[in-house]
Amino acid sequence: MTKSQEQDGLGQALPPLPCAGQTWLAWMFEAGLWPRVAWHFLNGKDTFAFQFPDNTYRPSKKLQLLLRPEFQEKILAGERSVGFYTPNGDRTRWACLDFDCPKGYSTVYHRAREAYRWLASSWQRSQYGYGVLLACSSTTTDQRSYHVWVVWADFVSAQQARQLLRQCLRATEFERQAEIFPKTDRAAGWGNLVRLFGMYHQAKHCWGLVRDLTPGFFDLLTTDVPAQTPRPPDPSPATEQDILYWAVTKNLAIPGPGSRHQLMLKLIARLRYRQVDHETAEEIYGRWLTENSGQFRTSFSDAVKEFRRAWKYAAQTLRDGFQPPRLEVDPADPAWAEVYAALGERQRQALDYIRTLPGHTESFFLSSYDLGEKLNLPPMAAWRVLRSLEARGVLVCLHRYPPGHPDFRRKANEYRVLKP
Repeated sequence: MTKSQEQDGLGQALPPLPCAGQTWLAWMFEAGLWPRVAWHFLNGKDTFAFQFPDNTYRPSKKLQLLLRPEFQEKILAGERSVGFYTPNGDRTRWACLDFDCPKGYSTVYHRAREAYRWLASSWQRSQYGYGVLLACSSTTTDQRSYHVWVVWADFVSAQQARQLLRQCLRATEFERQAEIFPKTDRAAGWGNLVRLFGMYHQAKHCWGLVRDLTPGFFDLLTTDVPAQTPRPPDPSPATEQDILYWAVTKNLAIPGPGSRHQLMLKLIARLRYRQVDHETAEEIYGRWLTENSGQFRTSFSDAVKEFRRAWKYAAQTLRDGFQPPRLEVDPADPAWAEVYAALGERQRQALDYIRTLPGHTESFFLSSYDLGEKLNLPPMAAWRVLRSLEARGVLVCLHRYPPGHPDFRRKANEYRVLKP
């Protein structure tokens, strides 16, 4: 019997193995197995995690989101990837061996395959009552990673799970070649995170690959899946503003920190194209921020303030991508040359950096932390440089976070350049 003819124990014919993650996920969704997979790997916890393009993970408690068909479509399209935590306290329903190799693909695959064979032996599985799955987690030109997953039908102690995987590594002589998840016998917080098999790697831009699994693997997964909570019906018909909102925010979900600003500019472009008035535009932007709350670091009030400034200059800079004009600091101008001549080296460097910031004659934002990075100075030293420019009448601070304030390092102060 070939792999394509085998079944998973639930009467569902497996796709041919090895199977690309996108095909594998499509099969799980179509077979109705995804809710069982998601709830089993949740490990009885109330939190999972999203992966972002910078390879960071953000915890989420929106468990019902995992059951939404539209969310599953995003997973299948590679737009969303999720991971799960182990252990739950001192117990777990799954464990994982992580084999990484910077080069020598055949070597790392050999190690993972040998570990899989040892764990998948009938004697081992009958003794411990588990299922095993072998997957390639990621593939790039210079690295390949493999995961060997072990699942139990019910919770086992994390100590027992780790003991089994250590025993496997000793038996295959790969004791120092793999990382064991869970990493501890007990976790006080979320635990240790692993991206689920088959998912798209948001940072490396590649799909996972499911290579093998033991018969009846899905029989072991939990059937205790909550019913999907239907979305509450809209109490009133869609208004014109609702229709406008859906049109201008299509495909503008914030994927993670660092992307809000550029998406805001796209939103402004769409609103300006439709000749929306400022009040309506700001209401739409506020609604968009609320729907994407938790996906960006900027505070709501600062984001709205930035929107107002960008909106004001959008009409003037329509053909330039809605970028605000550069600050009016020109060292070639005789008046500015006189100012530069009176400054110290660090002050001139700071002013040169300020020249590159998008802004206008009214105000701009700059943090001591960012300036310190550019000038290779500690934040306090950079703060003193800015204060010295204020003392010389080059800058005026409109709003500041003083040293000792919780947001001193993290938040930017608001300044205005004073023309000579």
